[in-house]
Amino acid sequence: MFFSVRRNAPEGDSLMKFFTKVSSNVSTPATDLNDKAPATLEDLGYLIKPLTSPDWVDRLHAVNALAEFKNFTEVTYILSAKVKDSHLMVRIAAINALYDREGENVSRSLIESLDDPEWMVRNAAVISLSNHKGDKEKTALIPLAADNHWEVRKSAVEALQGFTGYEVIWTLEVSILDSVEEVRIASVSVLSTMDAPEVLPLLRETVLSDPSPRVRMHAVAKLEGIDSDEVDVILIQACHDGDPTVQEIACKTLHKRVPPKPIMVDKICPINR
Repeated sequence: MFFSVRRNAPEGDSLMKFFTKVSSNVSTPATDLNDKAPATLEDLGYLIKPLTSPDWVDRLHAVNALAEFKNFTEVTYILSAKVKDSHLMVRIAAINALYDREGENVSRSLIESLDDPEWMVRNAAVISLSNHKGDKEKTALIPLAADNHWEVRKSAVEALQGFTGYEVIWTLEVSILDSVEEVRIASVSVLSTMDAPEVLPLLRETVLSDPSPRVRMHAVAKLEGIDSDEVDVILIQACHDGDPTVQEIACKTLHKRVPPKPIMVDKICPINR
């Protein structure tokens, strides 16, 4: 069935009702949707009806099929509406499909999804929002670094990479002390990419004081790319870490940084170069 779509069609749920009305006599089993090769806007007639099915699996298939329409603004409106679906798997699929789409409605829908009661939905929204680097996205992401689920906190910290500002630094200062190792490691990684005076003191404190050898090891490795004489001092201290793996990585990193002074380095950490 062929139908034309108005460029000024209504957004969100109203848009879905509009499409449902014009495609009401189209019937395609949801299980066949992924076998189609969506290429033109008229194919939407086969996809909209399953989107309103009472079966969440039908709706999930429809959302995944709609996600193949990369160049249609109308599809973006529909996907933005489906982030409010009653089933979390459908919401996640719609959110994932918005990762590489643009538009004010996209950002608004993803930001609203950050308040979803399901942590997996919030996590998906954080990851998709990380591809949208505006001030409002930064403001929305920062509170998720304190989410009650560690995976959401980790994703939020990772999503802050590329953003600047004192509020980002302050957020990472808190996250680098998180109770979960993975969140602290993510904080170290993001901090190491930033050009700010607070970065090196925070990494130094992590190298020398974090209770986890994994985190200390990660922080030591990230020091290699920082251009500061203080880094060599930190690495010399890390060569005497209580964990042999941290010691080895610190000494190898020090060797890489100061090749003109091999005698001094060998005395500090006599490992095989």
